[in-house]
Amino acid sequence: MGFLDEVTKLHNEEVNSQVNEKLTKFAEHVSKSYDVNHRQLLRDLNNIDGLEISTQTSSGEPGRCLGQKLDGKRCTRKGKNQGGYCNLHISQRPIIKKTPSALKMEIEMQELPKHNHTMPPLFSADCPACLRESKNKTNFKKIDL
Repeated sequence: MGFLDEVTKLHNEEVNSQVNEKLTKFAEHVSKSYDVNHRQLLRDLNNIDGLEISTQTSSGEPGRCLGQKLDGKRCTRKGKNQGGYCNLHISQRPIIKKTPSALKMEIEMQELPKHNHTMPPLFSADCPACLRESKNKTNFKKIDL
């Protein structure tokens, strides 16, 4: 890596650090001034297009933890590989819950037979997926191309 690349990398890391610090202070200010949950503000900053609180430095090192300390301030430790949270605040990361219908559809998709031929032809008599579809649709016809 050349000198210019090293300088660019250091510059980008410093800019990211400064932006993260300003965003953190802004989130703390909004949280205190408007009685908004600080944790939720930090999470929501990641949902804005083109704006994110970095969880990694440009060199791939872990960035600052997204967790909230007991005093209400953002954690100053490094956020390891748990979505940007350190080991102390890992329990604060958002939990993505799948709805029962999404789980059911995921299970059904895994259980469905797969096509064992290329397309075209659209129908193959020895294909389990085509046979399943032909049982579900009474007007299913073979199309020759």
